[in-house]
Amino acid sequence: MTGLAFPALLILVLFVVHLIRKERAKQMNEEEIQHLRDERRRLLEEREERTDLTEFDENGFWEIVEDIATRSDNNYRTHIILMRNHFSKWELTELVRLDNLVYRLFFENISYDLSAAASIIFKTQDIHATFLLMNIMMARGEVFFKQAARDPRLLIDKEFRSIEALTYSDVISDIYFERAKKFIPLYPEEKAQVQIKGEPWKEKDLPSRFPELWNAFA
Repeated sequence: MTGLAFPALLILVLFVVHLIRKERAKQMNEEEIQHLRDERRRLLEEREERTDLTEFDENGFWEIVEDIATRSDNNYRTHIILMRNHFSKWELTELVRLDNLVYRLFFENISYDLSAAASIIFKTQDIHATFLLMNIMMARGEVFFKQAARDPRLLIDKEFRSIEALTYSDVISDIYFERAKKFIPLYPEEKAQVQIKGEPWKEKDLPSRFPELWNAFA
């Protein structure tokens, strides 16, 4: 019986040590989580309003996009990686100006037809899905972007199954944060009001109003 008691005691001691370590690890994780919360709160409270609304040269932008589109073979996931690599060494002011241009291209071209296409393709009515779709269009170059903005049916033969769910603005913001250790200045709220062109739609009307897109992607 004595011979059995020692292993039992050892197991109990090891179990208690395990619980102590587990509790310490849990406490450290909670402290780390709280630290991240506090840090994010500080960054949000210190985020600056954007005052530089100068835009990056649009022709230069499309030259970069089309070069990367060729090198990525129109694979959006690869395109985003190459974009990140290209912009990662840019000056912070140039990143902000690039972001200003991207915002304008979105605001000038967004429409209810594009939001319907995004809803059908991505199965969500979230506005971010429309921005993502417009990025995918943009990644194919200026001509396709502007044509597909007018007629989303041009998207019908394109592949959407392997998509990186990041927009150009997401990439720009990430690079800015990595370089500056703070959030990119906030785009002015009064300029960020989206005026969507065209005729609004209801979800139940998507199959009848957009039959070709519906048959291709629904």
